[in-house]
Amino acid sequence: MLTKSDFIAKTLEQLRWKKAHETIAKELSDHIEDQKNAFLDMNMTEEEAEEKAVLEMGDPLEVGTLLDGSYRPKTDKSLIIMGAVMALLGIIISCIVDFGAFAQPIPLIGMIIGIPLAFALPFIFDVSQLYKHVGKVTIIYIIFLFATAVFLYNSYTLARIVTYSAFLMPVLYTALMCRMRGKGYLGFLAACGALMLMTMAQISMTSGIAFTLTNFAVCIIISLYAIFKGWFGGKIRPLGFVALYGILATLYLMHSHNTSYFVNRLQRIFAPLSDPQGYGWTATRARDFLSRAVFIGQGNGETAYNNIAGYHTDYALTNLIHSFGWIILVILGMLTAVFLLKIFLTARKQTSQLAKSVSYAVLLIFALNTALYFAVNMGIIGSISTCPAFLFGGKMSMAVSAFLLGVVTSTNRNGGLITDKAVPKSYFKMEKTGNKIIITIGE
Repeated sequence: MLTKSDFIAKTLEQLRWKKAHETIAKELSDHIEDQKNAFLDMNMTEEEAEEKAVLEMGDPLEVGTLLDGSYRPKTDKSLIIMGAVMALLGIIISCIVDFGAFAQPIPLIGMIIGIPLAFALPFIFDVSQLYKHVGKVTIIYIIFLFATAVFLYNSYTLARIVTYSAFLMPVLYTALMCRMRGKGYLGFLAACGALMLMTMAQISMTSGIAFTLTNFAVCIIISLYAIFKGWFGGKIRPLGFVALYGILATLYLMHSHNTSYFVNRLQRIFAPLSDPQGYGWTATRARDFLSRAVFIGQGNGETAYNNIAGYHTDYALTNLIHSFGWIILVILGMLTAVFLLKIFLTARKQTSQLAKSVSYAVLLIFALNTALYFAVNMGIIGSISTCPAFLFGGKMSMAVSAFLLGVVTSTNRNGGLITDKAVPKSYFKMEKTGNKIIITIGE
């Protein structure tokens, strides 16, 4: 039985705006009490009247998310400013390591316009709107992936767009998991099925395997988070979930025409030095340049410019370390750590489960890709496509970083009030019509 206090608590968990909690809690309590008194007049017992009154309120997750989208708290500008600094630094680094690509003004102007636009789209749209339409959006995305893989694979531009669209997977999947909360096994399996379809469609585009696997790993972690939080009734066991995905992934690989490529690619990534003159050549070169780097200043011997594959993208950090010294690693490492810490603190203070989980998903994307990028540039693993937070990876990588930052900042609306102040209590109305609950904010 869901009591009045339980209903109110679950509803408030979905709200990002802490200052609205007291007002909404009182309004919900008053409405439940009114309904309860009406049932008491019908000769119901106290317990029966409260239970029925709570049931008529509907799903607390849905009610809370609806209310969350109705309030307009202020955005934390410090995260946006920090992201802007990272983006500007990323543009400067791109110009340093690959100045020829920006000798003409059009590429540079494209970055200056494209990065803010990539940030603005999810920020304006807001993650609460994605939650409302996540089922439709996920279906459209899956259809797009399969259609592209089957009919339009030979289009380089479209294939590149699909490859980078893999970073949508964790955001969509996390919102879908939130939508399926409280629906038990069926809700859990629906979300998992959507993830498997997205993953299979992405893997079929062989150029995007690295992005697909890293984002799939983020989805697995978010799934475990949801299981431990009891989103699906506490009946799903983490080990069983991991085993299920392991079996499904194995079956897919056994029957996939990409299996040999997939296995060979993993070998090149995790054991590059086993073939130092072959697929491990670039990792060996990276180690050589780093061994000749000094703490401050130009390293010894030949420069990394044009002498290592991906000197301006995948190995831009190696290039910078050899050109300017290990001090670059210290500075950029500290900046990245501060940026990731800011996102973590933003996620941790969220009161909405939707906002918290989506923020953690973006944090995991940034942290995993950045860690892999640093590992590649240290020669620890072989070359792999990554999308580190803003500083490296080229134009598309920075656009993806801006998009993900826009997602996080759209969730981070839990600070002070905007100019219209708080919504007056008398402006909050909740009415039940048939099987629907109508919530009105304003006159």
